[in-house]
Amino acid sequence: MKVWFINQYATSPHSVGGNRPFSLCRELVARGHEVVLVCSTFNHLTRLDEFPEKTWTYATQTIDGVRFLWIAGPSYQTNDLRRVRNMADFTRRLFALKDAEARLGRPDVIVGSTPHLLVPFGAERLAAAFNVPFVLEVRDIWPASIVELHGMHRAHPVVLTLGALERHVSLRAAQIVSVLPGGVEHLEEIGVDPARVTWIPNGVDFGLVPEPTDPPDDDVLTLMFAGSHGASDGLEVMIEAAALLEVGDGAGRLRWRFIGNGPQKAALIEQTERLGLMNVTFEDAVPKGQIYGLLSEADAFIVTVRDEPLYRFGVSFNKFYDYMAMARPTIVAIDSPWNPFLQSHSGITVRPDDPEAFAAGVRELLAMSREDRAAMGARGLAFVREAHDLHRLGGDLEAVLVRAVSP
Repeated sequence: MKVWFINQYATSPHSVGGNRPFSLCRELVARGHEVVLVCSTFNHLTRLDEFPEKTWTYATQTIDGVRFLWIAGPSYQTNDLRRVRNMADFTRRLFALKDAEARLGRPDVIVGSTPHLLVPFGAERLAAAFNVPFVLEVRDIWPASIVELHGMHRAHPVVLTLGALERHVSLRAAQIVSVLPGGVEHLEEIGVDPARVTWIPNGVDFGLVPEPTDPPDDDVLTLMFAGSHGASDGLEVMIEAAALLEVGDGAGRLRWRFIGNGPQKAALIEQTERLGLMNVTFEDAVPKGQIYGLLSEADAFIVTVRDEPLYRFGVSFNKFYDYMAMARPTIVAIDSPWNPFLQSHSGITVRPDDPEAFAAGVRELLAMSREDRAAMGARGLAFVREAHDLHRLGGDLEAVLVRAVSP
């Protein structure tokens, strides 16, 4: 089977950020399929350009058997009209691939992912041009995300347009992959047959993960966050919790490390300096292949999920499963029926958007013995090996594609 997998924000394994698209494509290659991964040189999530000195519009590169097709995209740093231009340019250049059969070969199936809805729309139009099945991967639920997370009115013309696009790509897909565990509920609401929906969550490429080691033997507990520093990540809540603990029973017993980049990073550093916190540090993002060495330096991980109705459909952040793979406990602020740390008994769950609650979770961790923390981490590792190994998830994706191309 020849597969085109289109995700504007996919990255190479040598870049920072999540590698789900590449890892799944590599699994398909290992199973004997030919895969073209179509993505943009500029990544919205990292605000980095893979080829900053480029002089071309399209370029191919093969990594571990996966053929990348890079599409040049204009860069930006804030969510203004330049971001809209970036999305429109990528979609326009996707349409032009209908004439690329001689260079790329004719696909048997095209997968379009939803970092935004123009990507699967372009993928569906390409599939129609080639007269091949289209498979939709739902990562983020649009336009519900901008309604519930950003407060845009449901009657806004942008929301109505995105709603029409969502129905268009959902109803025309031969099969649908939902990254969110409860995504099928939303898809049913817009008329999708649930029999066409398969849950394939994020996961871990254990080929990159070293064998777990014991946490550092140190009297100071290292709490680590590794991921995007965006408005939706709520990291300011953890900074406030760090300040609360520095004047209480956590004083002198904690070290907070934040690894990654994002639009809120400068504001978080300013907040830390304003509060006079000397035990909080910020570090740059590193490529996926290097992150596990840094994660092994933590005693526990920390993560927050905003208190939003949208998360009733679940949360499936890459970092959840990377944390579990290191056999460490995690303090997670979340209110969702889909909580893998609660399900696996591998973390401490607290109320979201509440610094006092997060500080209480840290105190609970401080009160635990080293052995109890190790047992909690071991449960997380067992859970992610069983349910979130990307090798197995690649097989699940293959089965979806086979169903799509079958009569």
